[in-house]
Amino acid sequence: MNGHLDLPDLLLAVLGGVALAGVFFLGLWLTVRNLHKSLLAKCLIVPGFIVRAAIVLAGISWLSAGDWRGLLGCLFGFFIGRLLMVRMVVHSFDVEPQSQGVSTR
Repeated sequence: MNGHLDLPDLLLAVLGGVALAGVFFLGLWLTVRNLHKSLLAKCLIVPGFIVRAAIVLAGISWLSAGDWRGLLGCLFGFFIGRLLMVRMVVHSFDVEPQSQGVSTR
């Protein structure tokens, strides 16, 4: 890098941030979904967080290439990826309250 970040590099940083968010929040979702299955899953919450955080921090560090614009691109992509993952999870649980036997009165 010669002091500036080209547009393709910035787009790569944004897309990489989206992918990193997908990895982080998919791992979180799978961990939370499987908490009730065993005691071992409860013991893996903290190590799982550490691994997910390390992957994301290493990915952001590599994708940003030491440039603040690349860092902002990665963080923007991570935020967009988080929004997409939350939307996907909410839609996967989108059911009518009455279909679960819950009274709306």
